Amino acid sequence: MKQKRKFPKFIFNIFLFTFSVMILTAVRPCFADDFDNLKFIDINNPFINKTPIAIPQFTSVENNSELKKIITEGTSYLRYLFKFTSYFEIIEEDFAPEGITGSEIDFEKRKKNSELLVTSALYYNNGILEMELRLFDILKKDLITGKRYKGKKEDLKKMLRRFASEVMEELFGNKGLFESRLAFVSDSSGEKEIYSSDFDGSNISKLTSDKSIAISPSWSYDNNWIAYTSYKRGIPEIYVKSLKGGKGYIISQGRLNITPEWLPGKFALAAVMSINKDPDIFILTGKGEMLKTAAKGWGIDVSPSFSPDGAKMAFVSGRRGSPQIYIKNFDTNKIQRLTFEGNYNTSPAWSPSGDYISYVGMTKEDGINIYLIRPDGTGLRQLTTGPGDNEEPSWSPDGSLIAFTSTRSGKKKIYMMTRFGNDQRILISNMAGNQSDPAWSR
Repeated sequence: MKQKRKFPKFIFNIFLFTFSVMILTAVRPCFADDFDNLKFIDINNPFINKTPIAIPQFTSVENNSELKKIITEGTSYLRYLFKFTSYFEIIEEDFAPEGITGSEIDFEKRKKNSELLVTSALYYNNGILEMELRLFDILKKDLITGKRYKGKKEDLKKMLRRFASEVMEELFGNKGLFESRLAFVSDSSGEKEIYSSDFDGSNISKLTSDKSIAISPSWSYDNNWIAYTSYKRGIPEIYVKSLKGGKGYIISQGRLNITPEWLPGKFALAAVMSINKDPDIFILTGKGEMLKTAAKGWGIDVSPSFSPDGAKMAFVSGRRGSPQIYIKNFDTNKIQRLTFEGNYNTSPAWSPSGDYISYVGMTKEDGINIYLIRPDGTGLRQLTTGPGDNEEPSWSPDGSLIAFTSTRSGKKKIYMMTRFGNDQRILISNMAGNQSDPAWSR
């Protein structure tokens, strides 16, 4: 008989504690008339199969010994990028690929291996790298996109990320996540500080040195600002940090200032502050000037998350006893309860397309896990299971992946999965201590 998991005492205190304390030239532009020729992949299908894409070893059009390392590194990195998305099955061909002769492709011969094919042509002269990359739809015998890039050899990965983004836009309708960044919390230095990394957890840099507790990072709509909560001056206050080296701001009204969340398209944010008896949600400018009250009522209101158009806000409230997720419509000022399953639901995160809200729920049987639900309350789906607690979901800017915090390995680490819970894997594994509070840039 399965033993039911008891609620740890500290879990009941979590809810209370939160409130108290280069150059680019298109080879072939895409016009509206080309729509029928494009191959789109529906990431909204939870049962989607991985699309096989052949990425042969890069090809040099000149006999240049300096290109050998670039070819090896470039081929490996482009395969890595597409594999990272979880939507492709990578077909590797490290020798002369069958069905390709120069610029000619035998589509019938290619059909047995893959549905998509990447071809390449690299030039390197006087320190300048030129690269031409093309993506073909094998089944339709059609060129989907072709791009030419030029830069220094040190720009290789940057050019390949740009190409991968172009491919994602053709196949999925948006540029994907390859040029995005991730903010998160780590205690690897002995204190909780905010860090940032590339989309895949690489190239980590430290954003704060508060030597205290810094949590809850949030990116502005233009990715030029980070807002976060810090206990640097003893009480929780919101710091607004410029990533361009400009002036920052401190938002502090009352003894509680937490969980900042930027409004879409505006230099303004929502924050939880204890101006009144209970913590409520307010809208402020990025400088901390009060604009309006977003959610106020009996009980505690926290964890704001905006729909992509900013017209609605999901948030957590204890106004009816246990913490549940509600949605406020700013046009009508009406508030409706979203979650009814379970007695503890928190941390809503609205998807970039607005079709889903991920959140954290707790049950006696399964513990703390991440769920998915539509804004109208339908389509409820549990995304995580198994050992450990899974919480703090954050959507990639293209809406295809979700980063989250999990204790499945013992310590808190940041993991990722597809929007429907597939391919769960660790995202940041090369840092000591605990990592948590992931926040993907816009």
